[in-house]
Amino acid sequence: MLTPKQAWIKECRWCSNCPPGRCLTTVCKLSPVFIFPSTLQRIKAHCLNCAAQDTHETKPQAVKTCNGHLLRENNNTDRWMSDEGERGICFLHPFRFGKNPTYKKRPLTPEERERRAAPLKKWRSKQAPGTQNGT
Repeated sequence: MLTPKQAWIKECRWCSNCPPGRCLTTVCKLSPVFIFPSTLQRIKAHCLNCAAQDTHETKPQAVKTCNGHLLRENNNTDRWMSDEGERGICFLHPFRFGKNPTYKKRPLTPEERERRAAPLKKWRSKQAPGTQNGT
C-alpha cells in the first residue's frame, strides 16, 4: 500500500505529468500553492472538492460515498470494471477521509502509560497551588 505522500505524488504525476512541486495550477488542492499542515489534510481537501463536483450531495457525504472510480486510466494496480473495460482507482481514495488506513493505534501498557504521564505529573506538581494550567 502507498503512503499518503506517495499517493499524492502519483496522483500529481498522473494528472499533470509533473511532480507536485512543479504543478502550476491554482485550482487543485494538491498544488503547492495551497498550504496545509500535513499531506493527509491536503488529500482530504482535494477529495472534498473532487467528489462533490457533479453531485447533489454535501461535500462530506460525497466523499463518504466516493468509490474512487476514474473516468480515464491512471495505471493503478487497484482496478474496477467499467462498460469500456478495466480502469484504475484513484490513488488518493484510501486517504480521502484525512486518515491513514494502514496506521493502527497500539494500546499502551500500564507501564508505558505511567512513563508517558510522568513529565505531566512533574509539571503539574511545580504549578502554584490553587492555579490551573499556570494561570
